[in-house]
Amino acid sequence: MGDSIRVCLQWPNLGPYHTARLEALAAHAPALRVAALETAGSERSYLWERAPNVGVDVRTVFAEAVFEDLRPQQIYSGVTNALDELQPDVVVTNSYSLPDARAALRWAVKRRRPVVVTTDSHLDASLRVAWRERVKSRLMSLYDSAVVAGTPHADYLAGLGFSRKRIFLGLDVVDNSHFERGRQLRQQAQSEGGDQLPAHFLYCGRLVDKKNVPLLIQAYQVYREKAPPSPAPWGLRILGDGPDADTFREMCREQRVPEVTFLGAQPYDTLPEHYGAAGCLVLPSKREQWGLVVNEAMAAGAPLIVSDAAGCARDLVSPDENGFTFESGDVEHLADRLHKMAGLSNATRRSMSDKSAEIIAAWGLDRFATSMEHAVEVALTQPVRKALDARLVLEAINTFARRIDSFHHAERA
Repeated sequence: MGDSIRVCLQWPNLGPYHTARLEALAAHAPALRVAALETAGSERSYLWERAPNVGVDVRTVFAEAVFEDLRPQQIYSGVTNALDELQPDVVVTNSYSLPDARAALRWAVKRRRPVVVTTDSHLDASLRVAWRERVKSRLMSLYDSAVVAGTPHADYLAGLGFSRKRIFLGLDVVDNSHFERGRQLRQQAQSEGGDQLPAHFLYCGRLVDKKNVPLLIQAYQVYREKAPPSPAPWGLRILGDGPDADTFREMCREQRVPEVTFLGAQPYDTLPEHYGAAGCLVLPSKREQWGLVVNEAMAAGAPLIVSDAAGCARDLVSPDENGFTFESGDVEHLADRLHKMAGLSNATRRSMSDKSAEIIAAWGLDRFATSMEHAVEVALTQPVRKALDARLVLEAINTFARRIDSFHHAERA
């Protein structure tokens, strides 16, 4: 790549996923001087546990603030000032819908710096309206390259007019080595237990509407009603917390659903043990940009049952080889998948475990680092002057946005 290139990656708030990717990129591409720009010291959507020592330069614009409490105009000013200090050669924005990403995009366009977009939006992730898609298409023309989550996300970006030659896969990855400990524990327990495999379903994630946990509870109840007494039916463990946690617990009590255990939120360091002890991970989402819990569970050797609404399903779930998909919102279909998984032979489940580990090996930190390096290289070759109408669209959105989530609110309107 030649001389050292200063690259700044922007996020609202850094968590363990982000820091692992940053460090992998810095190690993989020493010609890049990697820095991170986070807007706030915390956010309500994700209570991240960030590693105390990050191996790259991290700048926090509003260190004491909660991201959702900031006003768009504050963010525009703060991010602009921070980038003026950092003076990156290439800017990488976290999507394009939040004001800090648009501030970073505006900075790069005005100063004629290449800019890369990272996004895990796909066609079915939300309601699509023609005029809003045209607006997005113009915003996308301001970017020089992209790193996206997977195949459906590349298809969506291409549908907005983005050149496939400038799109690279591998945004939503995790530190597989951290979760491989779960697979080791799984294999150890199997060896010591006389070939006994884990026998419960696991849900891991936030307890919010889009994750569709009530559908899982209903399907699990159907499974229990139809399951034969021998071998013993599997239990269901729900790991995570969120605003709907009490509602879901009450649902289980009122409907007398047996053997559902709510584990609450668990520290990042203990997650491999939970995945390793699970017979299978279930992700029932009604909409999901990707689903990083699937990556984590696969690295721990867990078979899968994943909603077809999850962005990761197409790339990470190989039907009948490492798990199953089901039609989002279909209780009976999910119940059938639960029954099918619990009825598999030990040999088949071991094969699924191995296949999960095999597939996810190609979707690790190295893939992110390689894709980001290629995206930066491509961005540096693109014309620096951008179309006037696209720049005006960006200015209009930034001028009239009054809330952090104005872009998302408009999408739902």
